[in-house]
Amino acid sequence: MSYSVLLSLIFFLFAPTAQVSQGPWTGSWETTFGLMTLTQTGSKISGEYLMSGMPCKIQGTVSGKKFQFSYTEPKATGEGWFELDGDQFRGQWKEKGSPNWSSWIGRRSDDRISFSGVWNTSFGPMRLIEGKNGELRGIYALGEGSKIWGKVKNGRFEFEYREAGAAGKGWFELSPDGSSFAGKWLQNGKRDWLDWRGQRLNPIPGRKWLVVLEAAWHSSYDPREYSFGDMLKAFFDRTPNVEVRRRPLTDEKGVKRWLDELAYLPEPILLTVAAHGESDGPKGNDGTISAKALADSLQYAGSLKAVHFSSCLVMNGSYGKNLHKMLSDHGLRVSVSGYKNSVDWAVSALFEMNYFDLILARGIDPRDAPKAALAMFPAAGTQKFKEVAIAPGGFDWLY
Repeated sequence: MSYSVLLSLIFFLFAPTAQVSQGPWTGSWETTFGLMTLTQTGSKISGEYLMSGMPCKIQGTVSGKKFQFSYTEPKATGEGWFELDGDQFRGQWKEKGSPNWSSWIGRRSDDRISFSGVWNTSFGPMRLIEGKNGELRGIYALGEGSKIWGKVKNGRFEFEYREAGAAGKGWFELSPDGSSFAGKWLQNGKRDWLDWRGQRLNPIPGRKWLVVLEAAWHSSYDPREYSFGDMLKAFFDRTPNVEVRRRPLTDEKGVKRWLDELAYLPEPILLTVAAHGESDGPKGNDGTISAKALADSLQYAGSLKAVHFSSCLVMNGSYGKNLHKMLSDHGLRVSVSGYKNSVDWAVSALFEMNYFDLILARGIDPRDAPKAALAMFPAAGTQKFKEVAIAPGGFDWLY
């Protein structure tokens, strides 16, 4: 063997292997429809996400920051697009044969699997929310106000819990695919460790929730009956994937009772509070509902996307800003909207039906829907009309 051939052979054997660079879409994402893992090679992207524990395929091509894809689920196929914005994306999808587009958003996850999300467990539904440095906090539906908190160490969630009449500690470990967990718990003062298991509750594709907390508008038998929640339910009966629930707005204890349960809904939620209002907040049947009471009751509602006040004057002072900040402090990026003026009920009702329809049925992101709704119905904003004696509503929002 010649010297030159030998050198070539040595170079071939020990030369660094060329690496195919992976693009910014590569990694794990927490999305509207569960955990998703993507791999980008050049302009091509492929991956999968979990839907009710079943792997679903997603693939397509990227141009600039836009990823055009097709997806395959056990019982459906479709198409869509995502647009990258730092460590987040937002986009839309639609099932094959359907004309309706819906929202699909996500944010980058550090791990392939995570404890964050909604679970069906041995002790009722549970919502876990991930904070900084592996910290977790959550709520579960055993009694009233059962809390759980702790930290993930070497893949194991080591926690403490507190219930109405008991407290203790325990640990959970995830299954390899992240669809379930198993663990143990021990009540303070006891010796026996007992089982605690859970199954991940994934969102139903396309489903969205409109929750209406509504105060009674009547103080006697004389006024005609009126319920905005019933109007909204009738309006959205034509939209198959929108679930409308109307609940009474009484006092802060009642608010907590109904809003705590939002934690256990894995699909996107739009909450509207329908009541008489002033600049210090909406009026329940038994007094003003403080921004702190709302924020505290919503702190575990990880699927919440927007809070709207179908009430006069609530956005006129600092109430909306305070609520928005407190929700942000709880780690919730939520749109907060309402009216600065004493809005005419016909204006607010017609405007809100269109506003909610854009988010729930048309798939418009809550950050974009306010401007689109005002363009369709300017009377809810600041525009004055000489032809009709209706004052502008003064609609305003924060995101």
